[in-house]
Amino acid sequence: MATSETKSNNVLEQFLNDFLDLTSGYTKKAIDYANDEDEKAVIRAFSPTLISQVTELNKYVKESVEQSSRQQIKEVNQIINITSGISLVQNAKGIFPSLGSLFGKLGLSRIVKEIKKIFRMILEALGIKLPKWLDALLNIIDEIFDAIGSAGSAKLATTFSIQEQNYLAELTQLAKLQQANQFRFLENDEDEI
Repeated sequence: MATSETKSNNVLEQFLNDFLDLTSGYTKKAIDYANDEDEKAVIRAFSPTLISQVTELNKYVKESVEQSSRQQIKEVNQIINITSGISLVQNAKGIFPSLGSLFGKLGLSRIVKEIKKIFRMILEALGIKLPKWLDALLNIIDEIFDAIGSAGSAKLATTFSIQEQNYLAELTQLAKLQQANQFRFLENDEDEI
């Protein structure tokens, strides 16, 4: 019977592998829905970079797990289960037949933004002081997803840009809420002393 640590690693491994499969599948399907050779050229130019970035991000997470405690690994397992991370990534593949539509592209873009949040939560749970380059890398991955989705459409590129700005504003508000809650809990602890 597998230990809980092995199960946790399997959950994380599945999440990471499914995200890589999503990325690879998306780049292939986007070519199928491209309207002309110029769009296909843009998608082909971005695809290897995107797949490489996701592969390296996955490798970074796996290396971080090797240095983590059982409690941290358990917390990662909980995060993936509570956020339905595996289900989110797997269900995102169901959008592939709709990638020719605006709603399909916007939907997949939004899912990728949620996956970015899960990656941040995983790394925080592993006790990693988030490197300064992490946000930039996650944004590059997200922007390449959007560039592939908007190839050939300036209007869609603008829509993706607005969606990204809204996402970043949402993250800023979330950070403020977390900070306020942290201070509230500190005040409650001081009151009990």
